Amino acid sequence: MSDIFDVFTRGPLAALRAAELCETLVNDVAFTPKIYPSWDSEAAQVTLTATSARDELVQIAGVVTGTPRWLTLNFDLGSTTLQVGDVLCLLIEGSMDVAADLALFLRSATAWGTEDTAWLDPLRLSAENGVTAAFHTLAPFDAICANEGYHTLVIDLPTADFSLTLRAMRLFCIPANHGLASVPYTLSSEA
Repeated sequence: MSDIFDVFTRGPLAALRAAELCETLVNDVAFTPKIYPSWDSEAAQVTLTATSARDELVQIAGVVTGTPRWLTLNFDLGSTTLQVGDVLCLLIEGSMDVAADLALFLRSATAWGTEDTAWLDPLRLSAENGVTAAFHTLAPFDAICANEGYHTLVIDLPTADFSLTLRAMRLFCIPANHGLASVPYTLSSEA
């Protein structure tokens, strides 16, 4: 397995930290390499503004009119093969204007099509700056396992006005052969 997670940290996340942002974001267009928002422009009007400050990755303010079916922040990771038992780990230092549990999923484009793997843990952010972790152990029923694919980490953003501050972020994978599952294995998890 190539370490797309380390490459992502050294490349796009480093570029995001170095960027001097003060711009309105465009739907499905990267504002730094491999990082872009996406939203349902048919059901809602969304205005996202990205700014950066010293010692932060990015601040994103969202103004939402209507109810979009989706509003996400996407991180293109690259291609690799993931295995049953691999543990995906996301560490973030940040905050939101109101406490929120943001759903996470990995969108994977493989030879079989596009699959979304929902993480068991949400990304929990509060109004106070803090460090939070989310984990997902890949299970046998996750369609992305054992198939080469291009992966995108997707964070569901609130579908109402919000303010998100990301100060630091680290995404990594603990290979299954290290035996560090984020959930206990049971008979039903193997069925």
